[in-house]
Amino acid sequence: MTDHATDRSRARALLAGEAQAFDDFFGEYFPRLYRFVLPRVDLSVADAQDICQETLLRALRRLQSYRGEAALFTWMCRIAINEIADHWQRRRRDDAQLVFAEDDATVQAIVAALHADEADEPERRHFQAELCRAVQVTLDQLPGHLGDVLEWKYLDGLSVADIARRLNLSNVAAQSMLQRARAAFRDIFSSMSEITITELLGADRPIGSEV
Repeated sequence: MTDHATDRSRARALLAGEAQAFDDFFGEYFPRLYRFVLPRVDLSVADAQDICQETLLRALRRLQSYRGEAALFTWMCRIAINEIADHWQRRRRDDAQLVFAEDDATVQAIVAALHADEADEPERRHFQAELCRAVQVTLDQLPGHLGDVLEWKYLDGLSVADIARRLNLSNVAAQSMLQRARAAFRDIFSSMSEITITELLGADRPIGSEV
C-alpha cells in the first residue's frame, strides 16, 4: 500500500466507528500536530494543546470529505493552519478590547503588609503581626496560581503582561485571573481573619483609640 492508500483505509475505519481506529488516530496525530502547531503560537503549550484538540475534532467531523489526494496529516495541517489563524485573530481582538480594571487598593494594602516595616508601638506591632499571619494563611488557601498572581502583582511589582508571560496566558486571561484572585482573597480573608477590612482601612488611626 502507498501512504495515501493507508490513510484512506484509516479514514474508512474511523468512519465505520472502530474504537481502535480512534485510539490510533489520536495517539499518532496529536503529537505530530502538536509539534507543528507549537512554534506557530509562540510556544504557548496551552494554546497548542487546545488547537490540536480542536483540529482533530474538526478533522473527524470533516472526514467524509477526505479523498486521499494528500496525506492525512497534510490534510489535517491545513485545518490546523485555519485554527491558528483564528487563534491570532481572537488574540488581537481581545488585546485591542482589553480594559484593565482598577486595582483593588484594599487587597494591595493587605498583601503589601507582608513587607511592611516593623511598627514601633507594641499594639501596632501586634496588629501588624496578626495581619501578616492572616495574609499568609489566606494566600496559602487560594487555589491554583491565584495566590501566586497576587504576590507577583503586589509584592514583586509584575505587570499583567509579565504575569501573562510567566503563566503562558493571554493578557485577558491573566487580568481575569487577577480579578478572581482579588475576589477570592477578600472572601477568604474576611471569613477567617479576626482583622476586618474596616479595621484595616482605619489602621491609620492609633490602635485602641476611640471612634
